[in-house]
Amino acid sequence: MSIEIRPDFMNTVIAGHWLESPNTTLRVTVDAIDKEIYGHAVFVLAIHPAPKVIAVLEDTDCERPEAVEEFRVATEALVRSGVEFYTVLRPNWNKPALHWTRSYRALSS
Repeated sequence: MSIEIRPDFMNTVIAGHWLESPNTTLRVTVDAIDKEIYGHAVFVLAIHPAPKVIAVLEDTDCERPEAVEEFRVATEALVRSGVEFYTVLRPNWNKPALHWTRSYRALSS
């Protein structure tokens, strides 16, 4: 069992946050099967029970080294078991979180 994500995937995650994207798309390979996961920009005030949240950046705007592995583990749980998760650029920052799911969300007109 293995998961593969492009080496530069964190750039896509960060761009999705800055652009407040409704559907940031990442292609991943799990057990040699290609899948897509989607990050949807949401303003999160409080969620109960508390979901898995991954902070992507440090206060210095550098990528958190452990964020890459945390994202891989969360992505594998999403693809295999449907366990959704969130990423934030930094905790307590005024940018939307990305809610990661296996479903593309159509934009309303």
